[in-house]
Amino acid sequence: MAINKDILSNRTGRRKTSIARVKIYTGKRNFIINGKDYKSYFGRIVDQKLIEQPFDIIKNFDYEVHVNVRGGGLTGQAGAARHGISRGLSEMNEEFKQEFNNFLSLFEI
Repeated sequence: MAINKDILSNRTGRRKTSIARVKIYTGKRNFIINGKDYKSYFGRIVDQKLIEQPFDIIKNFDYEVHVNVRGGGLTGQAGAARHGISRGLSEMNEEFKQEFNNFLSLFEI
C-alpha cells in the first residue's frame, strides 16, 4: 500500500454511471482497484486491458495506481478508471497529453 508515497496526480474519471477516484504514485506497475489487484477485481481480460491502455499508449509503466470506483457494472467501472488514469497522466506531463490526443485522432471520421 502506498501510504507514505507522494501523490503525483489525483483525478476523477467517469463512464456511464460509474465514478472512479484515481491516485497515481511513483512505483512499478501496481494497479489496486477498491483494495484488490486489478486482475482479481476485473475478471474479464477486456476490462483489464482497459486499465492498462493509458500506459500502453505512453509506453511507460513506472507508476503505482490506486482507484476507488463505484456505481455501474464492471465494464463501466473499468472505463471510468481508464478515464481517471488518462486524465491523471495528462495532468502530470504535457507530452502524455499529446500522445493521448494522437491516439484518439486515429479514430476520427
